[in-house]
Amino acid sequence: VGFQIKVGEIAFHSNDLETCRALYDRALKRSQAAIQKNPNNAAAQRAMALSCGALGDFHLQLAEPTVALPYYNQSRELMVKLAAGDPDNAATRRGLSFSHYRVATAFLLAGDPVEAQKDYQTCLELRNDIAALDPRNAHKQIDLMIALARCGEHAEAAQVASKLGSRAS
Repeated sequence: VGFQIKVGEIAFHSNDLETCRALYDRALKRSQAAIQKNPNNAAAQRAMALSCGALGDFHLQLAEPTVALPYYNQSRELMVKLAAGDPDNAATRRGLSFSHYRVATAFLLAGDPVEAQKDYQTCLELRNDIAALDPRNAHKQIDLMIALARCGEHAEAAQVASKLGSRAS
């Protein structure tokens, strides 16, 4: 599934939307089949969340946020379930924060800033926790900075950016 999504991303960036969509659909079908076999399998749930996220991204990049939302919502629901089953898994918690960010962005682009803010806020809470556990990790700090900015906490976002900039010098 991950390979099909990566190749689909390449197709998208090559402007081959038909191939991209076919690969994403194939990844989704494989994920659905794996979940049908074993609904509680974490790897199958992760693959399904990844597939739904990719399809959401596809539609969001085509300026179709209302089409993206159901895919993003399904991805977020799966990530919530995965995070509840393994709350100490940093990768799952980071994936959950991204799923909230994606849903929020789709709501924002669909013209619903109130709903968007709810998911951006949840994303920020998750990213605060993740960044606090690993303050030297630049990727986690960048994720936090973006969430801070999306939540209107520009001064805090600027502080994170400044710290990252001073480390890079």
